[in-house]
Amino acid sequence: MKKSINLISLIFCLMLYLTSFSLAIEVTAIGEGHTRQEAINNGIRVAIEKALGTYIKSQTEISQGRLIYDRIVSASAGYVRNYKVLVERKTLLLISIK
Repeated sequence: MKKSINLISLIFCLMLYLTSFSLAIEVTAIGEGHTRQEAINNGIRVAIEKALGTYIKSQTEISQGRLIYDRIVSASAGYVRNYKVLVERKTLLLISIK
């Protein structure tokens, strides 16, 4: 378990390191949330995942035919220099920002 966490941390740091040397990528993404800031944060996260990808790791343990645990971990890292809100829509429950 400790090795898994160390491996995920190493990959996360490596992704951060490599993105600091890359050229700027322009991405358009849609984020949703209950508040405007939550929608912006979600949109930034989606844009990073869209531009750089996501690392996903799954771990399942079964004993005597019964599920003991099922864990899914995802990690993505990047740096956003700036962003611009293009479209903002409000519904009864959610705010959607592009």
